[in-house]
Amino acid sequence: MEGLKTGWMADRQPEFDGRIPSAILESERRRIPLVMSAKEMIIDENCEICQMLANESLEGMGPGFWHLDGCNMDEGFAFSFHRTREQWEQEERRRIEVYEEFNRKWASEGNQFFDDESLPPDGLSVDESG
Repeated sequence: MEGLKTGWMADRQPEFDGRIPSAILESERRRIPLVMSAKEMIIDENCEICQMLANESLEGMGPGFWHLDGCNMDEGFAFSFHRTREQWEQEERRRIEVYEEFNRKWASEGNQFFDDESLPPDGLSVDESG
């Protein structure tokens, strides 16, 4: 199985337009955008921005980019930019500490989160002083 995985990661894959999976992962880890033509891009038919960008690319107004930025992906080591699980676990501990400290400070200063029903209809706070 390991040999099969290693071979797949190192060979050009038709489902990735001939790109090499290990090279895709390395580009993402380094945050180097992958340039694509509009024909290669997968367009979300319900997203007006996606459609606009695809149309601009088809009209020769520039390249498209393959974004694998973590948006809509599960959290966890498999989707992180860390090379080792130990690095990821250390970062997770640090992230949790920062969130907990923020929440303690926020609560100690008398701040609180509001539900939607407690906000004015426009979502903005109302200055009653004048």
